[in-house]
Amino acid sequence: MLEELIPTYCERVGTGMFSEPVNLISNVGFFLAAYFLWKKTHVKHLGASGYLFAGLLFSVGVGSSIFHAFPGSGTLLLDAVPIYCFILAVSLVLLSKLFGMATTIVTLISFVVVQILISTLVPVDFINGSMRHVTTFLALALLTFAAYRQTGSKIYPLVFAVLGYGIAILFRSLDLTVCESIFFGTHFMWHLLVSLAAYLAVSYTIELRKTSV
Repeated sequence: MLEELIPTYCERVGTGMFSEPVNLISNVGFFLAAYFLWKKTHVKHLGASGYLFAGLLFSVGVGSSIFHAFPGSGTLLLDAVPIYCFILAVSLVLLSKLFGMATTIVTLISFVVVQILISTLVPVDFINGSMRHVTTFLALALLTFAAYRQTGSKIYPLVFAVLGYGIAILFRSLDLTVCESIFFGTHFMWHLLVSLAAYLAVSYTIELRKTSV
C-alpha cells in the first residue's frame, strides 16, 4: 500500500543516496527555519512552544532528507509524519486560541479524516500527489480568515505563510511537467517555500499565544 504512495520526482535518476541531489540539498531550508525560530524564541523569551515548533521543523528536515536520499515505504513515513505533526500542532494552537478546545478537537478530527480519504481515494499521480496539500491549503486559508476576523492587521505573517504555501504547492505539482525544460524539476522550490511559510506561520502562532484575542 505504501509503495503505491511513493511519489516520482523529475530529478530522480536512480535509487542511490544522491539520485536527487537538488531535492536533498534544498532541505537546508527546514534546518535554517528551525535555527532562526530557535534563536527568535531564545532572544524574545517566547516560551517552550517556540522550542517545540523549532524541534518539529528540524524533524521535518531530517525526515525529508532521509526520504529523498533513500526513497522507500519506510522513509516515506519519516517524510510525511513530521509534516503532519507540525501542521496539527500549529492548527491546535491557533484554533484553541481563537475558538476554544471543543471546536479545535472536532476540526482537527475532521481534517485528519479528510486527509485519510484523499490518500485512499485520490490517485497518487493526480497533480503529482499534491491533492492533500491543496486541501490543507484551503483549511489554512479559512483559518487565516477566521484569525483576521479577530486580530485584524496583525494577521499579515500568517497571510504570507499561506500564500507561500500555495505557491509551493504549485511548484510541487509542476515538477514532472517541466522535466523536459528543467531537468532537476521544481520540487526543490517546494522545500524552500514551505520552510519559509512554516517559519512565518509559527512566528505568528507563538506571538498570538502571548496576546489576548
